Amino acid sequence: MSKEEELKERILVEANQLFMRFGLKKTTMDDIAKSVGMAKSSLYYYFKNKDDVFESVLAREMDLMRIAVDAEVREKTTLEDKLITHNISFQEQVLKRENLYRIVKSKESNPVFDQNLQRIVKREVEYVKKLVTYGMVSGEITSIQEDEVGDFAELMVAALFGMVQYVFDMNKEFDNNKFEHLIKIMIPRLL
Repeated sequence: MSKEEELKERILVEANQLFMRFGLKKTTMDDIAKSVGMAKSSLYYYFKNKDDVFESVLAREMDLMRIAVDAEVREKTTLEDKLITHNISFQEQVLKRENLYRIVKSKESNPVFDQNLQRIVKREVEYVKKLVTYGMVSGEITSIQEDEVGDFAELMVAALFGMVQYVFDMNKEFDNNKFEHLIKIMIPRLL
């Protein structure tokens, strides 16, 4: 990684911490520059504005989420365990980034942020499609026809995002045990 790439990464790490702590509205380019130890004018060399920084933070966090979830799923051997782990791990990863999620879902957010959320949804649908296809090839799943894989994956991701949104909308403390229990009820019945 070049020094320029290292600095950009450091900016994103620091900006992420500020966004998570103070939110989008209260975090300024001055705050980000000060946190990194650089002049605000130098920050504009890397990013057009605060929204550009935030969009880059989101993209980075989405990649980190995918890596973390995938690492946990790869450890499982059965389709059922892979799907359960995917749902639980994804929920945990989103909750670690709760303030970023709230910013993206806020009514004042930039439409580009919502596009990033749509990319997450599409990426998760594709990921679940691969898992289900794996299950079909391995013979673990016979109740889903090949032409239903896409719809099934959308159903799984919609349920997952519905549960994520439910936790945020109800301002509930996340109960990991209850979530795991619900996922373990739902997944086998869908297969």
